[in-house]
Amino acid sequence: MTHERIHRFDNLKGLAILMIVCWHLNTSEMFPMLGHKILYITALPLFFFVSGYFSKTSSDQYAKSFKRLLIPYIIFTIVLKLFRFMLTGKIDISMIFIQTSVGLWFLVALFFMKVMLPLFDKFRYPLLTAFICAVFFGIIDIHPNILGLTRLFAYFPIFLMGFYYNSYKEKLTEIQPKLINYYEKHFKIIFVLGLVLILIAIDLLDVRVMLFKTPYAGNILFEMIKRVAVILIEMAMVLLLNRAMTNKESILTKFGRNSMAIYMLHMFILIYFMDMNVKLYVANDIITLIANLAFVFVVTLILSADIITKFLNRITDFVADLILKPIDY
Repeated sequence: MTHERIHRFDNLKGLAILMIVCWHLNTSEMFPMLGHKILYITALPLFFFVSGYFSKTSSDQYAKSFKRLLIPYIIFTIVLKLFRFMLTGKIDISMIFIQTSVGLWFLVALFFMKVMLPLFDKFRYPLLTAFICAVFFGIIDIHPNILGLTRLFAYFPIFLMGFYYNSYKEKLTEIQPKLINYYEKHFKIIFVLGLVLILIAIDLLDVRVMLFKTPYAGNILFEMIKRVAVILIEMAMVLLLNRAMTNKESILTKFGRNSMAIYMLHMFILIYFMDMNVKLYVANDIITLIANLAFVFVVTLILSADIITKFLNRITDFVADLILKPIDY
């Protein structure tokens, strides 16, 4: 049973990382805006949900999180800065570890989520408290790349939903067994209806609200309502996909198992595309879209090689051994 559970969550991470690579590397103008919005409300929430599910509040989690998240962040911040210098001849080291490089905000945000977890676990209503923080943090005007703070608080409720998922599910099963049975019995219908409603809802929302990168603009109360709507939509999408995802091993399992390597290394391609203004175009728009999606899949497949993950883990372990005492797993 344990192996099946792990496959399911690896599959969720695999789907998430495939969507992230598509988000970053698909340059086709034929890719519909609704498709982009689906990526926005699915990929990162899935990652944070799964990360929260496997998080713990034990005292050694700080050191483990430092090793797994902050050390890779430091290493790749330096390496990506050097890579960018090779491409453009320019380098900016001001606030080098405070203002995150492209895409690396995720590692810092996830680290602070794990640091904040024991504190929020002391609250009577941790998920509600995190939700309130997420809504009110949108008032603060802060640069989106400063330690990933703007998105840290916005995604934290989903992280906590993952952490408390089993306990909440058990309580709900005890309180409302008929509701759970109905949900399980009619899940296929609920899944389809849920997706339709989500697609309708996100089609009405603008991208700025969905990315959590900027502070509220205009009527603050209306902006708060929209943020609440986005977070609830993301929670619903995650719960639907979590229930629908297969426990069987698949190509997504491999992607999920090696998602960190895929995430870190595809940044080199992203930066190259950005700095060199690269766009993949072949023959016509339709073929270009197909070629872009094929390129995304091939990149994800290549970077999911186990040997690449092992190599990156050795680098992380080497640096960690220089500055940390041995950590028991």
